[in-house]
This record gives sequence, C-alpha cells and structure tokens, in this order.
Amino acid sequence: MTNNVSLFLGIGLIALLASKYSNATTQRIVPYFDPGTGNVWDNTPAPVTDEPYSEPYPAQQNSTQDYSNVNYTPNEIPSYDLEKRIQALLTVIRVFESGSQYDALAGYVGTVPNPAMHPAFDIVNFPPGGTYAARNGGFYNRRLNSSAAGAYQIIKGTWQNFAIKNGITSFDSDSQDQVAALILQSTGALNPLSNGNLESAIRKASVQWASLPGGTQSNHTMQQTLTAFNSALGAPVV
Repeated sequence: MTNNVSLFLGIGLIALLASKYSNATTQRIVPYFDPGTGNVWDNTPAPVTDEPYSEPYPAQQNSTQDYSNVNYTPNEIPSYDLEKRIQALLTVIRVFESGSQYDALAGYVGTVPNPAMHPAFDIVNFPPGGTYAARNGGFYNRRLNSSAAGAYQIIKGTWQNFAIKNGITSFDSDSQDQVAALILQSTGALNPLSNGNLESAIRKASVQWASLPGGTQSNHTMQQTLTAFNSALGAPVV
C-alpha cells in the first residue's frame, strides 16, 4: 500500500472511535465529514489563547497549526488490524509521555484536579498568579514552559484544535484517548502504520510527541520503541 490513507480509513476510524466512546457519560461530538471535500474536521474557529509562550516540553506539538481542513484522498481500504495498531502505538505514547498517568501534569508537579476539563482551562484550581498558573489562570509550568497534561501530555493549543473544536470538553481518560487518536491521524502516521512500516509511523508521530524516536525529548531508541509496540500489540507486525 503506497498511497495515502483512504477515505474509508477516515470514516472508519471516526466510526470506531465514536463506537468506543459511545457509553461515556460526557457527550462527545465526532468530527464532521464532508463527502464533497473529504474534510473530516469542522470549520469552527479555534478559541484564541492569550498565552505569550511557546511550549517545547514535553511534546513538540504544533499548537498554532489550523487542522480544520485536513484532507484524505480515497484510495485503498486499510488493513483489517489497523485499529489494533493504532491502540498499540497510543499505548506506547502514553507510557513514554507520562507513564500512562491520565492525571499527570507537566513536570509531575501534581495531578489533574478536575477531570472535567483540561487543566490549562481550569482557572478555579489554577487561578492567576498561582505557582503553576498562566497569566490569566489555568495550569502552566513556568519552569518547563508548558501546559502539557494527561496521559499524552497534550498542551493547551493542541487541545483547542482537536478537542474543543470537535465538542470534546471533558479531560477524562476516554476523551484523552479519543483526542490522541485524532492527533495521531493528523500526523500522517496511519498510512505507514497500516503498511507495517512502523519506523516511519513512529517518526511521523514524533512531530507531535517528542518522547518518540525522532523527537526532541526522546530517551528511547527505535528498537526499544518497536519492542514496546509489539508488546502492546501482542504480536510482531508481519
């Protein structure tokens, strides 16, 4: 399989995610799919953040890029076990980024006090002027220059683009998994992942998660990452 991830993949992944999280207590809205353009995101402008900082740690997520017009070209039906591979790679990312702690704050300075929202938007528990608060409130680790939080250490701007724009407001574990899958999809990692080209998939994903090989904060070799992936998958990819 050498072409881009198919239109079927875009629809199928969204359907799988919607099905997986349909029993969650918080209402979630899956991305809008426009069959005319192939867009799988809505066009609602992202909320504007007034934070004057960039966030290189612990993920190098591009929080300024607009993901409202991500296109997928219909070509091929993906391999049957792609969903298992997605879950395996997300497991590796969780372990590398936070030790799989869904309540982790950047720098492990505490835990998420309110799973109903990303802590960067929580001005009650992180009021302006607080030790770990941004200028206008919300979690922000000044020492690390980061608002990253959760199992996937997602920063404020990235959460705006992938969660809030798609109606996901909770920061519980199900929401974090769903948003992480959407972020992974945006990196272009799913096509090589479906082909079994794991190294390419991992390097593409490292654009968003710097703990992966190829990322600026990686402490793991590619072989260690592949071993962790196969362990999460339950069997080597052939």
